[in-house]
Amino acid sequence: MPQAFRPSVQCLDYFKIKDILHFTKHHSLNSRLYKEFQENSLKHSSEAIAQLKHLHLKNTHKMLRFVTELVRISELFKQHNIPMITFKGPVLSMQLYGDINSREPRDLDIFIHKQNIDKAKLFLEQEGYCVKHPDTPLSPKQWLTYKSRAKDISLYHPEKKVHIDLHWRWVHIPDMFNPGEAVWEAATEIEIANRKLKTLSPEYNLLYLCMHSSKHAWLELHWMCDVAALLQQKDDWGWPQLLEQAKHLHIERCLAEALCLCHEIFHYPIPSVIQTYIDQDRKVKWLVKITLHMLQKKPNRGLIFLSELLLTRSWRSRLAITLHLDSSLVGTWKRYPLPEKLYSLYYLIFPVDFAYRTIRSIVQKIRA
Repeated sequence: MPQAFRPSVQCLDYFKIKDILHFTKHHSLNSRLYKEFQENSLKHSSEAIAQLKHLHLKNTHKMLRFVTELVRISELFKQHNIPMITFKGPVLSMQLYGDINSREPRDLDIFIHKQNIDKAKLFLEQEGYCVKHPDTPLSPKQWLTYKSRAKDISLYHPEKKVHIDLHWRWVHIPDMFNPGEAVWEAATEIEIANRKLKTLSPEYNLLYLCMHSSKHAWLELHWMCDVAALLQQKDDWGWPQLLEQAKHLHIERCLAEALCLCHEIFHYPIPSVIQTYIDQDRKVKWLVKITLHMLQKKPNRGLIFLSELLLTRSWRSRLAITLHLDSSLVGTWKRYPLPEKLYSLYYLIFPVDFAYRTIRSIVQKIRA
């Protein structure tokens, strides 16, 4: 990694960006780019810097509100014996950049055990939060099905303007990134607002960020900057062991793709064991080409879907990616509301509805 590591500026240079404000807004890099301009005395338009400063101050106020609420929620969960791990958001900003406002999160991400979901949801609703996703009331049977298929629920506080994503799984794809209790055992603590909060260990943080970003085709460059910033925090990541761990979690292609992209844009050296793996798995190079193409051109739904399919070797996972059962089920329940006693009819309705909507979508695209 270069000695003067400036990930946002290096992204500007690599992609030859001239419209700085549009680029930074799209990729959530306003605060980081503003700080990199300030810290390195880089010469840029004073108007652009002034606007970045304005956006940075707005983000600072938002993050202070987020941190206050995160600490309050952690205390609430602690009182009710609900262990939690917070990740991304202000905690990741503190881990990677030494302050809470270098990242620009949209929500607070909290991970808890699946058996505590109902209890945590109830307490948050009592605190004034309302469920935004699933975006329709669920019957008891629908809620049980949703918990078995989905990974999180989203809640929003209309007065505090805070979103919370409450997770009990890390990803909706069944065979990917399912570390079980190991993630809790390896968790570390970080001090924020004079409170110690449990968060992911550096290794699980890196693996999760690679998986999450790859799953979304790296369409926002702040994810890549985060991975690059995390990589430079340790000289020795124990790459052979980390690659084996990634294989165990079925995300080795995500890890390899992330390192290829960091090498391409930030000149991070690819470890020899990872390079050997890349040479043996041609799909990684396809993933990198697709990602760079979409970052330089325009995101394409078909390429995003192809990229997600290439991440896994498992047909079970590819089926889950294709069906995206959590949102598909919720959509079916909304379109065809049935009483609880007729719930079993959904086993017939869902495949017919999914096939019909898929064929209709393909026909519309062909006509377009």
